[in-house]
Amino acid sequence: MRKSLSIWKAALCGMFVVVGLAMTQNACAQLSGSGKLIPLVWNNGKIYFFQGSEYARYDIAQDTADGDDGSGHSYPRSIRDSWQGLFTDRIDAAVFWPAPPPRNGRTVAYVFRDNQYIRFDIKNHRADPGYPKPIAGNWPNFKFPDGIDGALAWPTKIASKSVVYFFKGDQYMRYDVDTDRADDHSERGLSYPASVPDNW
Repeated sequence: MRKSLSIWKAALCGMFVVVGLAMTQNACAQLSGSGKLIPLVWNNGKIYFFQGSEYARYDIAQDTADGDDGSGHSYPRSIRDSWQGLFTDRIDAAVFWPAPPPRNGRTVAYVFRDNQYIRFDIKNHRADPGYPKPIAGNWPNFKFPDGIDGALAWPTKIASKSVVYFFKGDQYMRYDVDTDRADDHSERGLSYPASVPDNW
């Protein structure tokens, strides 16, 4: 368990390096929960932090936590009240899906809990109908159908591909966004799932 926690912390730390953000304490201070802190980098210059049944919002350009949403609603806020159709507590991982291609012509984010996931429509700010769905059977060649600990959309192409990395315990896998299928091997011949300590 301790090793899994340190792997998750390393993946979270890596995410902040990727977006060029030095995390400040004021974003975390808004959230009072004791569960895992889940970041979700959005396409509006914000990072949403989910913890337990609440979330807070961080402004990347201003390098500070938002005090309110601009309409008088202060943070932290209830997930249930603001994210229609999303899991209302205990999110395991979330990722803003990189393009190309947008799913069904739309920009989406994926949110995971246990062995299920929700596809969230960015434009309409609500979960798509029919979710949550099981990971198994809906993500081709996915290596962790029972759930994940973290997800990271890589900001640049790797071997001409847009990719997302998924983490579970001390292992990780790579998902090819362009072909909509998890990779079996890397260009170096590395088999997935692979060891985080040996490769990161």
